[in-house]
Amino acid sequence: MAELNTGNGIFMVDRRIPVTVEKRRPGTEYRVRIETADEMDQVWGGEIILPAAGPGRFLLEDVMTSLEFRHMKKGRPLSALKMMVFNRLKKSAAGECRRMFYRLGADSFPVHMTLCSGSRPEDRKSIELRFRAADVEAIPVQGPFTGRFYRPRDIVTKGSVLVLGGSTGGLAWSDQAAALLASRGYAALALSYFDFRGAGGRPRRLEEIPLEYFKSAIDWLKGETGEDQAGILGISKGAEAALLTASVYGGDIRSAAAYVPSGYAFEGVYTGRRRNRSSWSLGGKPVPFLSYPEETKLGMFMREGELLRIHRDALDRADAGTVQAAALPVDRIGCPLLLISAGRDATWPSSYMAEDIVRRMEQAGRGGQVIHRDYPGAGHCFQVPGLPPLTDSEAVDAAAMAKANRQAWDEVLAFFGETV
Repeated sequence: MAELNTGNGIFMVDRRIPVTVEKRRPGTEYRVRIETADEMDQVWGGEIILPAAGPGRFLLEDVMTSLEFRHMKKGRPLSALKMMVFNRLKKSAAGECRRMFYRLGADSFPVHMTLCSGSRPEDRKSIELRFRAADVEAIPVQGPFTGRFYRPRDIVTKGSVLVLGGSTGGLAWSDQAAALLASRGYAALALSYFDFRGAGGRPRRLEEIPLEYFKSAIDWLKGETGEDQAGILGISKGAEAALLTASVYGGDIRSAAAYVPSGYAFEGVYTGRRRNRSSWSLGGKPVPFLSYPEETKLGMFMREGELLRIHRDALDRADAGTVQAAALPVDRIGCPLLLISAGRDATWPSSYMAEDIVRRMEQAGRGGQVIHRDYPGAGHCFQVPGLPPLTDSEAVDAAAMAKANRQAWDEVLAFFGETV
C-alpha cells in the first residue's frame, strides 16, 4: 500500500510544505484529496493527480490554491452571518465574488489528506498548520490600546514591528502576520484600532481614529523591546494608517511596509447612518480627507467593483485643493518604504496610488528609499501564503492571487530583514 509522508505533521502555514507519496506501485496513477474548514464552518476541498510516470511529490500550497467550497459542516447551526456568507457563495456565478475562505484568527487548524488509487483509499494523514511557532508567546494587551503581542521566548529578536489590519476591524490579518513575524524572530504587536463589534473597547466605526493611538502602541512596543525605533506594517486602511503614522512620527519608525496602500486619507468606514467624517484625527482635529459620493451606502457585502467606483469618484469629483490636502504627506517619511499594490484591485486603485506615492517621494528627493512591487494579476485581498487565496473579483485568478501572496510575503520578510 502506498503511503503519504508528511514529516512530523506540524508546519508553519507560510512555509513551503512538501508531501511525498511513498511505496508507489509502478504504472499506477494516484490522487490526493485535500480537505479543510474555515472559521465559518465552510468545508473546502480539492485534489491533485500524481501521474504514474511523474514525481510522487507535491507542495501543499499548490493544492491549497485550488480548493473550492464544498459544503457547510454538518450539524453546525448557521448564524445570520454564516447565512449571509453562504448566500454570497451561491451568488458567485453572478460575478460578485469567487472565493471567501474565512480563516481570520491565528489559531492552528488541520488539513486532511486522503491518498487514492482509482476509487480505493490507501492512506490518510492529517497535518496541523500553525501561525505561531511553539517558542512564541502571545500576550493579550488591554489598556490604552488593544492588541496582541507576539515574541519569541528564548531567541533574541531581530527587531520589532507594529502590524495594522484593514477595514475588517479587530485582529484578523494583523494577528496572523504578527504571529508569523514573531515566529521568524521579531517582536510583533497586532493592533486593533476599531472593531465593528466594539470588542476591546474599540470604536465601532473607523472614524477619526487618533494617530496618537498608534504612537502610544509604538512607544509601548519600544519599551518592551528596549529599541529606539520600530517597523510598521499595514494592509488596506491599515496601510493608510501606517503611512500617516510614519509621516507624522518619523523618528519612531525604522521602516514601513504597506499592502495595497492608499495615497490619500479617505472618509471613514462605518455601518449605519453616514456622518461623512475623516478616518483619522491628529491633535483633536480631523485629518483632511476625501469624501465618498453623496449617494454612497457602505455595507458588509457590496457588488463587485462598487468600492473601486466609490474611491475613484471620491478622487475624481473632489476639487484640486481638497485632493492636495487629503494626500498623505509621504514626502515627510524618512525611513525605507515598501509598497505592494494590485493591478486588479476591486476596492481602490492601489497600483495608481502606489505609483503616485513613488512620484511624490521622487519629487521630494526620497525616491531611493522606496520600493514598489506591483502584482498585475492580484486583487485587494492579500493574505499570508499557504491559505486558499481570497479573490474579490471575477477578474482575479486564484493561482495568480496565491502567487502574489507568496511573493509579497517574501518581499516583506526580506525588507524587514534588511531594515528592522
